[in-house]
Amino acid sequence: VKDKQTGDTELAQKLAQLKQGIRVYERADLFGELVMQCIEATPDLGPTTYETYRQHTRLYVLSQPIAEIHVADMLPADLRAWVAGIAKVKSLRTKKRLSGNTIRRAYDRIRVALLVAFEDKRIDWLPPKTLKLPRVEQVERRALTMEESNLLIEFATNLRLSMMFKTFIATGMRESELIGLMWDMIDWQRKEINLTSQLKWLREEKRWERMPLKNRKRRRIPVDDDYLAELRAHRVRQMEEKLRRGDEWQEHNLVFPTSVGTPFSPRNLIDDLQRDANKAGIGKVTVHELRHTAGSLMLQAGKTMTTVSKILGHSSVGVTEKIYAHAYDDDKRDAVSSVSRRLRQVGGDEK
Repeated sequence: VKDKQTGDTELAQKLAQLKQGIRVYERADLFGELVMQCIEATPDLGPTTYETYRQHTRLYVLSQPIAEIHVADMLPADLRAWVAGIAKVKSLRTKKRLSGNTIRRAYDRIRVALLVAFEDKRIDWLPPKTLKLPRVEQVERRALTMEESNLLIEFATNLRLSMMFKTFIATGMRESELIGLMWDMIDWQRKEINLTSQLKWLREEKRWERMPLKNRKRRRIPVDDDYLAELRAHRVRQMEEKLRRGDEWQEHNLVFPTSVGTPFSPRNLIDDLQRDANKAGIGKVTVHELRHTAGSLMLQAGKTMTTVSKILGHSSVGVTEKIYAHAYDDDKRDAVSSVSRRLRQVGGDEK
């Protein structure tokens, strides 16, 4: 029990804070709770983004000492301690230190909570500009050559995977777009794929959700007669499989479902791709690198950045140029070389 003198002292301190415009909060509020509250309160947050924010917070904030600090007690030193600590954490999946990108995404959630605490006058400081975060490394994704792409398709475990890999490389779809591709989206008459939605697996909620495409841009991907013929053969095989499975089959109208009609798990797709890439002798390949391969092969075939950007569904041509800067530089080099080779050679004997 506090004596009167101690109580009077604390009351005087709180009154002093109120006079300074500082709002007095109960010390039961922990910083980790505030970070989660900020995520819950963010308007217009899509299911995937919401899940990603929660996952980053759970793995890299709530697991750290900073989560147990009372909001009103937070100091810049605590923030610096979090940066130093998180830089030593290793990924559960790769067993390697967290990338600069991952740490910065986790810091974004902390920063938002700190800004809210400052605006609410629960702390009297803002995240310091001197805070040193790990550098974000620009990783140049691998693009398969045409020969490697054909080897992957050839060595696929079954025809379903072979057609999936070919569609990835031919169209540059995102993983969630290919997994969610429905037969209704195939326009056989116009010879095009009308992408209108994607299918996402929400890991925390353990369920699938169909949602709008990234950037909310529907897009049309033209395809040729040969591809459509292969797609028809794929559909026949799928119908035969459906008949064989009988009551086991769960119809979702998907172009690339599992052997029982259900959506293809992203985790299984990663495993299948790596297994078949090893069989083909082309080394480690990620699903996103198949999409990157599509863009690279299109540019090598002479297609413009604008065309490739529209097919891949980038938010702008600028994004495409940034991703494929190396190909853009090669085009510029070839342009100069094509003129240089035709100009009169300089040199020879001087008169």
